[in-house]
Amino acid sequence: MATLEDITERRKVEQTLHFQNSLIRAIQEVSLDGILVVDTGTEAIAAKVAAALRKLSAKPILWVVNTSADSDHTGGNEALPRAVAA
Repeated sequence: MATLEDITERRKVEQTLHFQNSLIRAIQEVSLDGILVVDTGTEAIAAKVAAALRKLSAKPILWVVNTSADSDHTGGNEALPRAVAA
């Protein structure tokens, strides 16, 4: 006997919270020289994070700090700078 549970909605909420937390950290890390991003999030949200960063500053992303090697922290490492530059 098996039980199945649709976690689609829960996953969407988790992604939204992660996105919002990334923005909160980014807001605090815009300097005169550029932007420090702590945990780039997933590749799937890179475009949203990039759009939000552009609203905060036209400065480039100069630093990325990952607090974990998990993909929900590092997944946007390559995609985010490309999305911001686009």
